[in-house]
Amino acid sequence: MTPDTALQYAPLFETMVASFEGLSLRMDVERATRSAHFTITNDTVTVRVVARTFEEMEIAQVWAALGVVIPADRRPLVSELLHRINDTLAVGNFEFDVDKGVVRYKSTLVAHGATVSVDSFERILRIAVLMAEKYAPAVLSVAFGDSEPAAALACAQLT
Repeated sequence: MTPDTALQYAPLFETMVASFEGLSLRMDVERATRSAHFTITNDTVTVRVVARTFEEMEIAQVWAALGVVIPADRRPLVSELLHRINDTLAVGNFEFDVDKGVVRYKSTLVAHGATVSVDSFERILRIAVLMAEKYAPAVLSVAFGDSEPAAALACAQLT
């Protein structure tokens, strides 16, 4: 399969785009990288979403990044908080770009030869965004307040 043929034959990517279009999301689609980018804002947080498929590995990933930059002096404490959160999660994980100060949640769909439905992409998108929204107050209280990681996590788990 040539690179051009591989780009044309991208069933995971096409299903992902159809799924997000069905949700009426205003997104930028980059066919060359098989990715889609959009922003979701609610009352408490802005989440920047990047979704990407990796056809050759038969996986899709959605990253939901909090729309803030963590101050450099608070990054060690936020890193500790994210490690504590990750220890409690059944699926997915938080990632932290310590150089840029960006916190994001990653959700993955493994197709492994199965036919993937539009609903599957909606599910991993919802998981990523809901997790980012759920833990945003804890991250923000550590990054911009005076909360300690363990206490912030305890509060987040009550909601």
